[in-house]
Amino acid sequence: MLAPMAMSSGTMQPNRPRGVTVVEQIVFALLVPVAVAPTTIPLAIEMLVGLLREGGGSPPIYLILTILELPAVWWIYRKALTFQGSLLGLRERQILEVVTKTA
Repeated sequence: MLAPMAMSSGTMQPNRPRGVTVVEQIVFALLVPVAVAPTTIPLAIEMLVGLLREGGGSPPIYLILTILELPAVWWIYRKALTFQGSLLGLRERQILEVVTKTA
């Protein structure tokens, strides 16, 4: 929605993309790991506890922390959907102009 790109009909090839649009999409792709990284924190904690506790089984820390993380993810998801919906409503005409542009 922030960097729409026209596509040639019948293919998945971009139709003469602008340089700014390409750079924006590369930046967004590079930010995906930063957005997903917090979901790996429970696994890292369980691995750290497993390394520190020698010889004994540890409780299922990953499961417990993931269940505790679920409401936060649900809340962020709802807020993101609301934001994206309002953004789409504001930029709908501009997006349609870019996407339906013919060569």
